[in-house]
Amino acid sequence: MAYKLAILIDEPAVGLSYIEIEGGQPKMPNLKRLLVVGFAVVTVGLIFSTPATAHRVRITAETPLLKRLELQKHVLKHTSQTQFWFARRSFRLLQLRRPPLGTAAYALWWHIKQERWLRREIGETNKLIRTNLMGDIPAWSCIHRYEATWHYDKDAPGHNGTYDGGLQMDLEFQSTYGPPALGFKSWSALHAAKGTADRWTPREQIIVAEYARRNGRGYYPWPNTARYCGLI
Repeated sequence: MAYKLAILIDEPAVGLSYIEIEGGQPKMPNLKRLLVVGFAVVTVGLIFSTPATAHRVRITAETPLLKRLELQKHVLKHTSQTQFWFARRSFRLLQLRRPPLGTAAYALWWHIKQERWLRREIGETNKLIRTNLMGDIPAWSCIHRYEATWHYDKDAPGHNGTYDGGLQMDLEFQSTYGPPALGFKSWSALHAAKGTADRWTPREQIIVAEYARRNGRGYYPWPNTARYCGLI
């Protein structure tokens, strides 16, 4: 039968948060084990000092959806690092209640809570992107089915030399509609960050195409496939 050895991080009087080492037989904590736990606490304390200073990213309703999603994913990656560090070392935080403010255990507890909240928020942002920016997704999927693969590179051997991506955009189309649709100030900035459409995600390609459709182009840049799909 596997036993679990729990070592208090905080003062015994607190009795709220523990690092748990899973497996093995129960042993009295020796100096080496205490040093390992102490190093874990110091690391958490240094990297994730307090929730008040951990992140200064302000995400509001006015933040463009794609930028909001990017910021949320960045913060989520940061908040996941603590749990990843402990998981790599077979440690697990046992948390019954909120630890005292200012302790390493509180910092870890706060990041776990924030990670759960961010995962819900990212889901909501993704829904808003689909609703507000991507238009009729089945329609774009139909056009894509008759055009090319999402990562079609016009310059690859045997390709057409003119159109990139799964919706076959030429450079004029990409440079005209790409920057405003994806939140860049210029084509040079977009190109430096993401390259041409064959390097964009399918979501980004659909967002650019939908932006063009809403700004007067309709489905006419895809005259044949749009007809096949019953869109014009």
